[in-house]
Amino acid sequence: MKTGSSNFFKEHYDWLVALAGFAALVVAIAFLLISFGKSPEGGASEYTAIVGSKRSHGEGIAKNDMSQFDAVVRGVKKPAALQDIDPKKASFLASGRRITCTSANGKACGRPIPPGLAKCPFCGAEQPKEVKVAIDTDKDGIPNDAEVALGLDPNNPADANGDLDGDGFTNLEEFLAKTDPKDRNSHPDYLDSLSVDGKPETTTLHVFFKGLDKLGGGKFRYVFRDPAAKNPYGGRGVDYRVEPGEEICKTGFIPVEYTEKFEKQAIKGAAGMTKMVDVSTVKLVRKSDKKELLISINQRNAPIDMQATLLYRRGTDRKIVVAKGSEFDLNGQKYKVVALTPVGTDGVEVTVKPEPLGAERVIK
Repeated sequence: MKTGSSNFFKEHYDWLVALAGFAALVVAIAFLLISFGKSPEGGASEYTAIVGSKRSHGEGIAKNDMSQFDAVVRGVKKPAALQDIDPKKASFLASGRRITCTSANGKACGRPIPPGLAKCPFCGAEQPKEVKVAIDTDKDGIPNDAEVALGLDPNNPADANGDLDGDGFTNLEEFLAKTDPKDRNSHPDYLDSLSVDGKPETTTLHVFFKGLDKLGGGKFRYVFRDPAAKNPYGGRGVDYRVEPGEEICKTGFIPVEYTEKFEKQAIKGAAGMTKMVDVSTVKLVRKSDKKELLISINQRNAPIDMQATLLYRRGTDRKIVVAKGSEFDLNGQKYKVVALTPVGTDGVEVTVKPEPLGAERVIK
């Protein structure tokens, strides 16, 4: 026997299912409306409160260290760039350039970092300084950028041996010396191309002082002898009698002062016996430079000047013989020899000074 309620459900089940679905839809819409009414911060706070309420505060669990997570987040928000992109050239295709973290002590981490940093931001390793590589296309010793600035051709190696200002130095020499190849007054020191060549030599006086010819009344003449000169008798040796103030037979020297002096000397081969010996002197003055020379009676080959030969290596090699007080010229610059100083047994150093003003310099 069928009941009325059973017949009702059977006859109207489709309407009942539709009604249940509609009711579920209404509940869902109401839940969404309530959820949308809350702010994200409010929802997050509520969620945090719920989670916190479930946690036991007596468990002694340490708080999570979020520093690394925070660093990653910062890196994502603003990644490190090698260099700032020029706004005029920037595009969505332009990316930051990076270099690898390196260190001389081997403690580098190898991560990509911006260039120009003193230390790596990740491991703290000190970074080597960047070195700009000079490009020299023609391999002439002058980089391309310097050649362009001087108006030279970076593809022509011959112009390194040119001389833009005509001061006697090549463009390459001036570039290496850091002087201006286009300014004639700016160039390396000419003395850099000067050196002492060979051993020094000493000039000597070819005559010697024999004594005085006393003429009476306090008058006298100096007597000098040239042992190498030919005499009228076919032999060697000529005496020259010179008045005070008169030049000694083209030597350039004039006798100006005579000092008479005798001293006691032992006689060779005679033990305990002595004799008085004439050791008088005469002072000579050279006319050219007023150089004074004091010689003793009968002194032969009295030294006058030490001479040195300087070798100037610029263009065609040139040899210059100098003595103290002499002058020489290099490319229009005059120099005066201040001193010649013996070094060792056969060496010499020459001290020169630019004229009219300049610092002394020793040529070795």
